[in-house]
Amino acid sequence: MAERREYIRYDIEGHIDLKTEDGAISSFKVDVIDISFLGVSVYSKEKIDILDKIVYFELISGLLEQPLIGKGRVKYIHEEIRNKAPVFRMGLEFIDMDKSALLHFLNITQEMLALKIRRAGHARNGPDIPDSFGTY
Repeated sequence: MAERREYIRYDIEGHIDLKTEDGAISSFKVDVIDISFLGVSVYSKEKIDILDKIVYFELISGLLEQPLIGKGRVKYIHEEIRNKAPVFRMGLEFIDMDKSALLHFLNITQEMLALKIRRAGHARNGPDIPDSFGTY
């Protein structure tokens, strides 16, 4: 099946604090699965009835010096079984946030992924061997 997404999704570790726009639900934390330029996917251990609601979020990751803060809309909530227990996967579409901060975070994430891939290649193949021009 062809990929339909417009932007690459990157697996990341972290969590998001969410608050509903209307204040009806108190703050709660969910674990981050992946992120793209348009949104983020998260897991929650509890079912939270916020489908199509506007939420304020604060994404916290070890790759960030400061959290990503913004506003989004919950686009989907699906129940899944992980480790024999139900979890709820939610998709949050970004509505309002500092796009330059998001791009910075995505660049860091991409660099970390590239480094992990290079290290895995070195572990399998040994060090890179320079070509006849003395470059790698």
